[in-house]
Amino acid sequence: MEFNESQPFTLPVEVTYLKNGVLTDLVLQWNSAEYSELSCCLAALKAAYSIHQGNHWTVSKSYGDHLMFGRAYEELPAQIDYFAEKIVSLAGEDLIDNVKITATQLLIESKICQKRAMSTEEKVAQSLEIENFILDAAEEAMEILQSKMRLTKGLENMIQGLMDAHENIIYILTQRVK
Repeated sequence: MEFNESQPFTLPVEVTYLKNGVLTDLVLQWNSAEYSELSCCLAALKAAYSIHQGNHWTVSKSYGDHLMFGRAYEELPAQIDYFAEKIVSLAGEDLIDNVKITATQLLIESKICQKRAMSTEEKVAQSLEIENFILDAAEEAMEILQSKMRLTKGLENMIQGLMDAHENIIYILTQRVK
């Protein structure tokens, strides 16, 4: 798939990814290209980075909350880099097109951050929502790749490692709301 500058990039009007089938509409922008599920996961990781970092900067009740949000986003750059490099090795540069990745990231963020989180509890809720989205997207990506016989052991290991890391973040966030 080649990027055509004469045709503007558009997202589907109705996005249903917060329901069952979190990746269903998001992969359409890549014309359901092989491994496009991974591009959606990459965009979700970038959305998580943005949400957690924003919460880290703006939390004001306690230094512990500041550190918690910091921990949530500080590991993400390495995950983002690893995911992007894996996508390039499997499918080429088209699936990490910065415009499409950023547009998908912003779409995910706009659905999760429909209103500005004011309280620490609202910020934790937003962070939990993006973390759960990542888990759902990763699980669905594995299922799709498995059904298409494209899930290698290394790819499965990478996605499971991602899920493990984000389950740890969910644990930390849920301890805050207990």
